[in-house]
This record gives sequence, structure tokens and C-alpha cells, in this order.
Amino acid sequence: MNRLKELRQEKNLSQKELAEDIGVHYRTLQNWENGESQIKPDKAQTLAEYFGVSVGYVLGYDGLKNQILETEALLLDGLERTKKISLKNSSAYDFFLKGILELLQSLKTTTKASELDSDTLLEVIETLEGLTTDLDSSVKTMMEAQERHIELREIKKKLDESKNKIVND
Repeated sequence: MNRLKELRQEKNLSQKELAEDIGVHYRTLQNWENGESQIKPDKAQTLAEYFGVSVGYVLGYDGLKNQILETEALLLDGLERTKKISLKNSSAYDFFLKGILELLQSLKTTTKASELDSDTLLEVIETLEGLTTDLDSSVKTMMEAQERHIELREIKKKLDESKNKIVND
């Protein structure tokens, strides 16, 4: 978004006054301020000279460094949230895996002590199926979180490279 309205208000000018000063219709100025139309390069230059700022500032580009820093902060927050999701799902994975192992151990112990009837065996198998389905879901969520984490790291790396270029230029 351009900074035209902000600049105009700082000079205590009405839209009509500024439009007359730079030679455009006031409706054109309203459209620029409302983002309904783009400021053409020659008019952006006229506005920059009028207000004593850069064209980039008028068009809202001077804040690019700040936008990069804000984006970086958002990405770092995203990385942190992704780590938390991964840890949470890792705990769920461990919980389900432990449950399956305990059930198998119990089944092994029971079969040594006595014969199991088919209903009990079916119930154990169904419980194991449910736990493995939950485990599979947990693993999928964990993998998706890991993929997001990797994507966010790559974006952060690219942003860092861009930021370093801007800072060093």
C-alpha cells in the first residue's frame, strides 16, 4: 500500500489541494489513496519530489527491510510452532507404540498361561488394529509437521540471503 494519504495528511492538505498542486483530478488521487488504481511512474516521481521523499517511499517500498524482518519473525514463530507440533505428535507416537507393545506382551503372557478363546483373540486384534490406525495417523501428522518445518527453514534461509544482500549493498 502506498503512503500517499499519510504524506498528504502530514502536510495538512486536502485531496483537492494536493490534486491541484500536482496536476491531477482529485478523484484520481482518491483512487491512488484507496488502492483502487496504481500510481504511474511519472506521477510517483512528481509526488516524491513534491513531498521530498523517494519514489520507493511514496509507493511503500522503503519498508521492505522492515517487511523482511517481520516475515523472518513470523517464520521463526512458525518454526517454533512446528517443533511443538512435532514433539506433541512424537509423544502421541510413543504412547501408541507403548500401548501396542504392552498389549502384545500381555497377549504373549496370557497365551503361555492358558488357551485364549477366539472372541478374546479377536478383541485383542481389533484393539491392536485401532492402536496402529491411531499410530499411523500420528506418524502422518508428525511427517507433515516435519515437512512444514523443512519448508520454513528453506524460506528463512532465502530471506536471510536476501536480507544480507540488502544490508551489504
